[in-house]
Order: sequence, then C-alpha cells, then structure tokens
Amino acid sequence: MNQHEKAKAWRERQGYTHKQLAELTGFSRTAIQGFERGLVKGKTVTERAMLRYKLACAGIVNKPDFDWE
Repeated sequence: MNQHEKAKAWRERQGYTHKQLAELTGFSRTAIQGFERGLVKGKTVTERAMLRYKLACAGIVNKPDFDWE
C-alpha cells in the first residue's frame, strides 16, 4: 500500500469526510482528494507535498509519532 492509499484509509478510519478534513487541515477538499489519488492538478504529488499533508493530519490527532497506520 502506497502513501496515498494509506492516507485515504487513515481518513476513512478516523471517520472524516473530504470536506471535514479539509476544514481541519487547511487544504481544499479537492487537494485532499488529490493526495488520496496521488495527483493534484494533474501532476504527481511530490514527496514534499505529501509530507506537508501528513504533518497537517498529524496536527489533528496531536501525535508526534504519527503515521498513517
């Protein structure tokens, strides 16, 4: 399972919709969908962009050792 699939599975386990997670992280709903597909605005999500998204999600659960698992 790649990072994009893990991100989607994590969101679903947490019970967040794309809209709810967007409001919590500051990313747009379409960006959240893009991170989960691995494409944002038709371009492959870079490792750096994925890290920024992961850190935003970590801030929601307030876990310094956050992982998608």
